[in-house]
Amino acid sequence: MRTTLIIADPVFERVHNEARRKKRRLSDLVTEAIEAYLVRLDSGKPRSSGLGRLKTFSMGSAAVDINNRDALERRMEM
Repeated sequence: MRTTLIIADPVFERVHNEARRKKRRLSDLVTEAIEAYLVRLDSGKPRSSGLGRLKTFSMGSAAVDINNRDALERRMEM
């Protein structure tokens, strides 16, 4: 597939020089880089949400079985 990409000049120069050095097509190197990026995404590593690490809290055991309607209603009346 053909497409047009806008690549920052310093990045383009590096990949272009690497392609020339390895005597490979620029499109092959770009495709390999994108494939490597996608493999990393799919490797099961958690993706950064930008929130950082969230604090967790132990809430103890359940006060009522939510499947027991009578117990649940009694607990809500408290």
